[in-house]
Amino acid sequence: MRAIKSEWIKLTSVKSFWIVALFSILTSVGISFLMVAVRNPNFEDLSIEDAFDPTNSTPPFWIHQATGQSFVQIALSVFAILAITNEYSSQTISTSLLVTPKRNVLFASKGLVVALYAASVTALSLLISFTASWSVGGALHSHSNLFEEMKDNFGHGFLSMIAGQVLVCLFFYSVGFIMRNSAATIVAYVVIFNFLGGVLKIVGAYLMLPVFSRVVSLLPDNAFVRLTSLHNSVCDYSGGVCGTGVIQTGNGESIPDLTWYQGGITLLIWTALAITAGMIVFKRRD
Repeated sequence: MRAIKSEWIKLTSVKSFWIVALFSILTSVGISFLMVAVRNPNFEDLSIEDAFDPTNSTPPFWIHQATGQSFVQIALSVFAILAITNEYSSQTISTSLLVTPKRNVLFASKGLVVALYAASVTALSLLISFTASWSVGGALHSHSNLFEEMKDNFGHGFLSMIAGQVLVCLFFYSVGFIMRNSAATIVAYVVIFNFLGGVLKIVGAYLMLPVFSRVVSLLPDNAFVRLTSLHNSVCDYSGGVCGTGVIQTGNGESIPDLTWYQGGITLLIWTALAITAGMIVFKRRD
C-alpha cells in the first residue's frame, strides 16, 4: 500500500498528469459534440436503441463517442509510456528502487496507478461527452429519463471502452519497461496501432494469402476496436462506417472477424504477455 501511495504522489506531482486528463476530456467532448452536431443535428425522434445500434443506417451515436476516445487513447498511452521511460531518462529509477526494493512490487504499484488513472479519465470523458453530445437538438428534454433508458445500451460500450483503454495503457506501460526509451516506445505504439495492420493487409492482398487477414484480426489494435464495438458489427470509427463482422481476404473471400468478447480476450492476452515480458526484463537488469 505504501508503494502505491508513493507512486500516486509521484505521478500526480507531474504536470502531464493533469494536462493529459484535461486534454482527454476536452478532446473527447469537443470531437463527439461536433460530430453529433454536424452529422446528427436532431435527436428528438431518435430512440436510445437506434442511437446505439451499429446496423442502423444513420451513423450510430456510439461511433461519435468512440471517435473522441481514439484521441484519448493516444494521450493515455503516451502518459503510460512516459510514466516509466522518464524514470530511465532522468536516472531516477534507482531512487524508486531504493524506496521500493522489490521490483515486482514497484512494477505492480506503478502499473496499478496508471490503470486507475486511465480508467478514471476514460470514464469521466465518456460521461461528459455523452451528456454534451446527447443534448444537441434538445434530446435531453425529449428523453427525460435518459440515464435510465441508456443503462442497458450505454453500459456495455462504457465498460468495454474503459477496459480497452486500461489494457492498452498497461500494454505500452510494460513495453516501456522493455525498451526504456520514450521515443522508441511511442514509435512502437504508432506502428502497432496505425501501420502494422495496414501493411499486413497490403502484403496479404498482394500475395493472396488469407492467413495475413487472420493475423491482422488478432493484432492489439483490431482487438481493441472489436472490444469497444457494440454488438458484433465492424465499425470504422474514423469514417463512421459499420458492417457485418467479417474480414475481406486478399483472394476475395471473407472470414469471420472477432466478436466483442473475443476482442477483449485477445487484447487481455496481449497485455498479459507484455506485462510478463516487462516484469522479466525489469527483474533481470538495472
